[in-house]
Amino acid sequence: MQQARKRLADTLYADESETLSALRLAAGFSQAQLAEKALTSQPHIARIERGQTDPGTDLIARIAAALGIDDMRVYRAIRNQLATRGDPA
Repeated sequence: MQQARKRLADTLYADESETLSALRLAAGFSQAQLAEKALTSQPHIARIERGQTDPGTDLIARIAAALGIDDMRVYRAIRNQLATRGDPA
């Protein structure tokens, strides 16, 4: 399943800026798996990916650690996520 998520990320997000959804899928995680690793809930991850909430710095750091990437990369991905979901902020 993890490999399928990685292939899905390559296909779905090939023409899109790097987003949290793309990073999560590229890591092979479901929303629930990322939430568990980042010590939050799956609905919270879903709201972030839909651009409905902007996580604080602590959660950004936990997401980055869960994905094994730099905090700033996650921050930029979340900002891209917000932009692609209609929030120009």
